[in-house]
Amino acid sequence: MAESTRDGEQIVRDYADVWSERDYARIPDVVSESYVHDGPVAVVEGHSGLEGLMREFTAAFPDFQVDVLDVLVDGDAAAAQVRYTMTHEGEFDDIAPTGRTVEMEAMGKFRLEDGKIAEHLEFHNQLDLLEQLGVTGE
Repeated sequence: MAESTRDGEQIVRDYADVWSERDYARIPDVVSESYVHDGPVAVVEGHSGLEGLMREFTAAFPDFQVDVLDVLVDGDAAAAQVRYTMTHEGEFDDIAPTGRTVEMEAMGKFRLEDGKIAEHLEFHNQLDLLEQLGVTGE
């Protein structure tokens, strides 16, 4: 079922809010049961997969925030430009906490289905993240 541009934009913004607010109870409201997240950090499926990813990531970056900069919607497809801000206070990808604050932009491609996100393909520069954490040797 195709969503209107306004509805699709709100779905993407609600998804970002779930991440920023750690609102695990809202996961079933914003993503489908067959949800798939495919990104540089992990590939997960379903509500429990998303919750696990969120918990793991926010354990490493407890102040993780997503700011939606722009959203484009065309039928059941959406794209979003976002800014992540976070401080590395827990182990991440076998990297001990650095205490460094990271700010980076990312892109997401979403497939919408029945008013929810069915698929999220995330694109960000992992090297930029590692450089900001000071773990690349540069």
